[in-house]
Amino acid sequence: MATGSFQLVVGDTVRVSQPFVSKCCRRVGRAIARLARRYVRFPDREECKTLKSRFQSIAGECQICVCLNELD
Repeated sequence: MATGSFQLVVGDTVRVSQPFVSKCCRRVGRAIARLARRYVRFPDREECKTLKSRFQSIAGECQICVCLNELD
C-alpha cells in the first residue's frame, strides 16, 4: 500500500489529490481484507514441505526457503 509520499506521486501522475489516493488505498485494503478468507489459504505442514521442495527444484536455495524451513 502507498504511504504519504508515494500517494503524492500517484496523485500527481493521475491528477488527483493525495487524500483521494489515500481513500482509494483504504477502500482497496478493506475490500481485500473482506475477500481474504475466501481466496487466501496457507498450506499445512505437509503441503509446505512439498511446496518447498518444488520451489527449490526450480529456483535453488534462496531466502524464501529460510522462511519455509521454520515450518519443518
